[in-house]
Amino acid sequence: GIGKTTIANQIAHSLGVHQNVKVGMMMLEQNKKRTAKSIMSNHIGKRLHIHWNTTSQEEKDRVFKETLGTGNFVIYDHFGSIEGDNLLSKMRYMITGEGCKFIILDHISIAISGLEDNKDERKAIDYLMTKMRSLVEETGCGILVISHLRKMEGDKTSHEEGAAISLDHLRGSGTLKQIPDIIVAGERNQQAEGKEKNLIKLRLLKNRFSGDTGIAGHLYYNKETDRLETVDRVSDYVEERT
Repeated sequence: GIGKTTIANQIAHSLGVHQNVKVGMMMLEQNKKRTAKSIMSNHIGKRLHIHWNTTSQEEKDRVFKETLGTGNFVIYDHFGSIEGDNLLSKMRYMITGEGCKFIILDHISIAISGLEDNKDERKAIDYLMTKMRSLVEETGCGILVISHLRKMEGDKTSHEEGAAISLDHLRGSGTLKQIPDIIVAGERNQQAEGKEKNLIKLRLLKNRFSGDTGIAGHLYYNKETDRLETVDRVSDYVEERT
């Protein structure tokens, strides 16, 4: 609930619209219409799933043409059941058949729920992560995987209250921290007051590219524009405590 899907949608929009890169979207927590509207919402700067009926057809057509109409977004239709091995074959098709340069999987816990003989979450994640890594090495495609977290014994603050995240908080399997090249965590205090409630701290947990880790910046979710904005001064969003 800290905004992982919102971050993923905005990354997808940036790739497809601003960088002209084809991206495959496997958003397993929302249907394809909601995913499409999320991309369009990010482009137009308002939440279309709320304002759809008050937005003119001319404006909808323009936004569609500039986003989904470019052909740079391939959205996985998972209506019905989600089967893990089928998911992998669709992922391969997106890369080799559709020419996607990036795949976004949101999120891995749902993906493994459809794997055959999924009696052990850790083994199921090991299997899927290993298969995806092989796809990356074989095709050169980038894959962005969203993962949920677990609470560790001894944690005094919950993730819903903005607790600091470490690699050990990744839920399910050690491969989640071993296989990826880059791991970024989002921290947000859902119980905060005012603007701070929509402030996300980005923490770089792993970085094979340069080795740099630590706080990587802050983002603010603007409900009016349905966009994440870069934060220059955190003090502008956090109320002083006495």
